[in-house]
This record gives sequence, C-alpha cells and structure tokens, in this order.
Amino acid sequence: DMKEYVSQRIQENIIGVRTSITLGELRSINVFVVGGSNNPGNYLVKSMTTLMGALFVSGGISDSGSMRAIELRRQGKLVTTVDLYDLFLNGDTSNDQQLKDGDVVLISNINKTVGIAGEVRRPGLYELKEEESILDLIEFAGGIKPTADKNDAQIQRINNQRALTMVDINPSAKNLDKNIPIDGDILRIYPISRSFDNVILT
Repeated sequence: DMKEYVSQRIQENIIGVRTSITLGELRSINVFVVGGSNNPGNYLVKSMTTLMGALFVSGGISDSGSMRAIELRRQGKLVTTVDLYDLFLNGDTSNDQQLKDGDVVLISNINKTVGIAGEVRRPGLYELKEEESILDLIEFAGGIKPTADKNDAQIQRINNQRALTMVDINPSAKNLDKNIPIDGDILRIYPISRSFDNVILT
C-alpha cells in the first residue's frame, strides 16, 4: 500500500516521472534482557521492536522479577521505567519505547507483595510500591463487590515477633490512602451477613 501511495503522489506532483519502489527487510539489532527474566540474555530483534517486544521474546518476567520497575538503559543511562500495571490495568503504553542497538532491558527484583481476598472483583497477590496504600490495593483488585461488608475487614500480618496477627480495618474509611501495608500482608474483606432483618417470609 505504501509503495502505491508514494508512486501515485510522485506522478501527481512531478509530471513525466515514473517510479520504481522496493522495500527491503527491516534490519536487526542486538538488545540485552537482564535481571528477573525467564530467559535473560542477548537477543537479535527487529529494529522496530519495543521494550514490550523484548520482554515477550525473552519469555516474560520470572517469579522473582518486578512488574512495576522495568528499566530501559541506553549507553549506561536510564531512558525510561515501565510499570506493567499501567498496561494491564489502564491500557497505558506511553512508556513502551522503541529499542536501539545495544539497549539493555533491566527487570528489577520484586520488592513488596500484598494479597487481597474475599469480596473484591480480582482477588490475588499484587506487587505494591513503597508509597502505595490499602486504597491502591483495592483499586488494583477491581474494587469492592456490592456483597461486601464495607465496615468489616482484617489484615493478616506477621509481626516483629514472627507471630501471626489480625488487624481490624474499615474498608470504607476515608484514611485508607494513608494505611500502608507491609510485605506479606493479606487483606480479607468479608461478605455481608446472610441473615434477614425486618422482613416477613411467606
């Protein structure tokens, strides 16, 4: 299509000129994928490959790799840092830059993981940055279901004495953005009571 378009524009603007256009193959470049990759190493990829493409050809991120801090380095300098949660949760690919020959994709080690269970739309284990709160965790999990008791939740935590403790929280409290979980926490949001109040059954 591009060949036809270029030929047509030249003939329209330069009378008596005919064109012969051919397209060669894209050149290849060498990039390095290191750190928490399933298959770290040196890869020969097409010159139009982006950081996401390099992650794909290297087999993705390992269990010890971070999805929140993937660095693109060029000649020893940081070009950009990619947070895959922006892509998976918001569809944002603005930081997915095209690679150049010799670029290094560095996948940092995973830092802090916090679980969420119960009455949320996407229960699971999430990686949180140091400043992210319980409110961020709930947003990552898709929000609280209508069947949740919005006044009843607990954080399961291992304290400094290596003992398991339970911390009561209010999921609808206004200060959740200041409640910072620690590594290994599990937030459990409980359902509303299944009993009926003030009803007559016939």
